[in-house]
Amino acid sequence: MKKTIQVILLMVCGLIFSTQAHTEKAPRVILIGIDGMSAAGFQHAFTPNLDQIVKDGLITLNARIAMPSVSAPNWATHLMGTGPEQHGVTFNGWTPATTVLSPLCADNLGYFPSVFTVFRQQRPDLKTCFFYDWKELADMFNPADIGYSKYQQPEQFRENIKEAADYIVTQKPDFAFLYIGHPDEVGHEYKWESPEYLKAIEDVDSALGYLFDKLREKGLYDDTFILVVSDHGGVEYSHGGLSASEMNVPWIIKGPGIVQGRMYSLPLNTLQTAPTIVSLFGLSLPSCWIGKPAELIFSKDGGAPLHKDIYVPAPELPFLKNMSDSPVRFEIKSPYKDLVVRYEIGDVLPTVASPVYTGPIILEKSCTVQAAAFKDKVMSKVEKAEFIKVCPIESYGLEPEPSPRYAGNGPSSLFDKKEASADFKDKAWLGFEGSNVTLSMVMKASGSNKVVISCLHQPSSWIFAPKGIKVEGSTDGSKWQQLGQWSAESATAKIKSGKLQLEVPLALSESKILRVYIQSMGTCPDGHPGSGHAAWLFIDEVWAE
Repeated sequence: MKKTIQVILLMVCGLIFSTQAHTEKAPRVILIGIDGMSAAGFQHAFTPNLDQIVKDGLITLNARIAMPSVSAPNWATHLMGTGPEQHGVTFNGWTPATTVLSPLCADNLGYFPSVFTVFRQQRPDLKTCFFYDWKELADMFNPADIGYSKYQQPEQFRENIKEAADYIVTQKPDFAFLYIGHPDEVGHEYKWESPEYLKAIEDVDSALGYLFDKLREKGLYDDTFILVVSDHGGVEYSHGGLSASEMNVPWIIKGPGIVQGRMYSLPLNTLQTAPTIVSLFGLSLPSCWIGKPAELIFSKDGGAPLHKDIYVPAPELPFLKNMSDSPVRFEIKSPYKDLVVRYEIGDVLPTVASPVYTGPIILEKSCTVQAAAFKDKVMSKVEKAEFIKVCPIESYGLEPEPSPRYAGNGPSSLFDKKEASADFKDKAWLGFEGSNVTLSMVMKASGSNKVVISCLHQPSSWIFAPKGIKVEGSTDGSKWQQLGQWSAESATAKIKSGKLQLEVPLALSESKILRVYIQSMGTCPDGHPGSGHAAWLFIDEVWAE
């Protein structure tokens, strides 16, 4: 009889506890996943909206991801509180039907428990949603665990963010996962840390501004926990390796009671993302999760004294590289008003003793500008911009015409002061198949001291750097003298694949007319798969300084 009464009491207590848990106000958590956003990319890109999240919370730039540094295994790790060796998602395109390594624990359909599973099992009253623009990402979650989901095509990442924002502020889900794949796609196409890649991060930041503004407008921002995470960085055009650039990523959290404006000082890995989210709701972690919640993230727990370092975002420069035949106005922007920006012109790095930026600088000569933001002697990452003052041209000529397949915008492409990307399909490139090239430039004034040829060396695509360059000068177009030359054989450094800028120093002369002979490789060299076939010469810009 006593045993029966005890059981009844336990059942009643359990019912009371369950009712209290279900009526208790749950926190609002938004997890923002930005695919391929590296630590360096986040630091170099101008991201005022994400920087504000950092100012309102904590950041580490050294969150360690799981091996391999591939997307699906690492998004599973973020959402499943354990690594690929446990959850079994070991490659992109994973499904329960294609699994190679069986999950250590799984439901009857073969899915490892995710945060969505925890919410459905322990708090079925909570509303969850999932917005994404990589279709295969959804294959790692049991769809029955997710309250609402919406897929957009990858190129519609802005629409994806906007729909998520509108849903969040109107439907008020308790947990939302917003995935954005744009930076990863641009990194694969243009290279990690390239201008195009940094702009991709900036475009995502701009689009996220809509979400954050909506939260503020509806009075939801202050009491919402927001986590911003990434799955990997990259090297050159890819990832999957073990370098720090691939394995260490940003991890950001802000919300009620979270330490503000500091660098998270404890070791952290992405296995801790899901446990941190679940712990915010006061729920139990599944027994097969091995990750633990991020420690000491709240001020009340003593996190503020522990995380001493202030995060100072880098300033925004107007360009990374710019060519102009006239002076340019150089304006530096800082994401926070309370930061001091200091700069140096030349190869010297800025310090606390460097000049304070107070307004636009006029650049009249070729130079490098380096700038950093400072707060309480804490310095941001240094941003660097290169300005090239080119000699103005009155007219130009080109022989022969480029191949119709790679004709760019015609000969003017070589003198428009706009460099192409490293992709030979970029329409800024002019391609010449097996032929030498002759350029002529009539300058507005004499005194040029060098000519620079911007070209591409990509042997895997049968594209080779010039074999040699010769520059002649004339005052009247009839009498010519050699002013300078360059040859691949005499180059002091080995020519590496990628974009090249080949400089030809010129002898002092009164020449206003320059003629540039560019010698092609002619045919692919011995040992190359295309040996004996025509080699391509790709040029995107030519200028004199």
